[in-house]
Order: sequence, then structure tokens, then C-alpha cells
Amino acid sequence: MATPPRPFWHTLLPDGKPVAVNDLADDESCRRVGVLVIGCGLTGASAAYHLSQKLGSEVLVVDARDLADGATGRNGGHQWAEVAESGDEVGARHARIEAADITAVEAFVNTLNETERSPLELHRTGGVHFSMDEKEAPSYQSAVQGSSRERHEEYLIQRAGDDKMIIFGGCRHVATDEGEPFSHEGEPEEQVTEALVKGLERIFPDACFRVCHAWTGLMCFTQDGRPLVGPLQESAGQFVALGFGGHGMVRTFTCGRAISSLVLQAREGTKKSSISPEDTEILDFFAVDRVSGAPTCSSSTND
Repeated sequence: MATPPRPFWHTLLPDGKPVAVNDLADDESCRRVGVLVIGCGLTGASAAYHLSQKLGSEVLVVDARDLADGATGRNGGHQWAEVAESGDEVGARHARIEAADITAVEAFVNTLNETERSPLELHRTGGVHFSMDEKEAPSYQSAVQGSSRERHEEYLIQRAGDDKMIIFGGCRHVATDEGEPFSHEGEPEEQVTEALVKGLERIFPDACFRVCHAWTGLMCFTQDGRPLVGPLQESAGQFVALGFGGHGMVRTFTCGRAISSLVLQAREGTKKSSISPEDTEILDFFAVDRVSGAPTCSSSTND
């Protein structure tokens, strides 16, 4: 397997890497724990944080590589709630859950900055979603259908600060055929990076750009575009939150919290009504058993 590029966000840390973590391979004290969280991206970190508020040191987090070294560390640096992606009712539920996630993250960051004196950066700026009526829809469709079909979907984020950095992503339409549905975690394809630079030059013809970091990462998709959050089928006491479809920045924090609610419910034998309405909606809308081929856990023995 190719070595993935170093996450850009790690380069902004004081030592250029996350806080020190322990190698648990030979640590006997970790053989028995109350709750094991596998994966320390945003989802795992959120689940571990919320669990630790009730269980303290009973919670252990493990990761195959490093903290935020998967999709979390390779995000585009923005939170953007989707609206009207899947019709009125489904779109409204998407928007409600994702807007609540943004609010929850903002409150969490503010709390950490006040209590832990953590220099975390989060800037709420707002944005615009365009809405068309039935008369405008045909002209809009004819204008964008070619671009959408060829995956001309770019995004630009201007970082708030003195570094004058711009995060520009997309241009998957110039990637090789290997980009979807199969992918790898190697270096970004040269033609994609070049297309992004040319795109910036086209938008800002009088500006001079220098690429300081280029990165890529894997994304996990589901059949209907909604993540799978809840208990593993046929495997009591195990829960998953996955398949965020490249849109985890506005889902993972509250999904991790919802998983922690399920774990606490299972440990304490509480009723479902003890889970908050917000987490109940997440667990219902992103239920694991709604799709065919949902994750299961099985074991085998070699003779």
C-alpha cells in the first residue's frame, strides 16, 4: 500500500505532528478496558470525549497510524451544511442534522478555549445556497449538467489569518480512471494539482500563487449518501459510524456523540428515551440496517 502524504493540518501544529501517543503493542495494562474506540479521527475522538465524561479512564482509543491521520487530517478545512440534496423531506433532515453539528462543534471549541486554553481556530462566516423555482430549473440544469457529469466540482476556502493561505480542492474530472470507484492513499496526481493551479489563475488572473502543500485522501461512500451510524448487525456491544462520503466535517462530531449514547445505554441498561432527541434523529436517519449489505461482524477458524 502506498504511503499517504502527510496531512496539511499536521504541519500547522507546534511540533509538526499531533501530541505524543503511546505504542500499546506490549502494554499489558491495556489488555482489559471498559470501552475500546477504534480510529482517532473526528468521529472516534468525539465518541471518546463524550464517553470519557461518564466513564473516565475506562475508555481506550487506538489507531493504526496517528491521531487524525486518515480522512480527518485530509479534509478541506471547512464546514458546509448540505441543503435540498435529496428532496424536501430528506434534504431538510440532512440540513437540520448538519447545522446542529456545526453549532455543536462551535460550542465545543469555545468551551475548550475557555477551560483548556487551547488555541483552536474556528470562524463562522456563513454562505449562500441558490434556490430556483420551477421556471428557472430547466435553464439551470442545462447550464450545469455537463460540468456535474464530468465532476467539475471545486471549492475554495480563504483561511482567516496572516498566512494568506487559500485552500482549493476538486478537479477530480482530470484524475485517472483509477480514482473511482477504486482508490489509494498515495501522492496526489500531478495533473490534478496542475488543474487546480490553473483554475486559480483563471479565477484570479492578476494574482501569483505558490503551492505549499498538496494532499489527497480516501473517502467512504454508501448507497444513499448517508453514513452508517449504529450497532453492528449480529454483534452485540459493537457500534460503527462510517461512510461519510467526503462530507464528515458536518456529521462526525455529533455522530460520535450519538455512538457514545448507544454505548452508555448498552452498559447501563437504560431505555432508548434516555438518548437525546438530537441523537435519536441521527441514529434513525443514519441507521445501519436501512441499506442492504450493511456491515456485519463474523469470525472464522483456521485448522
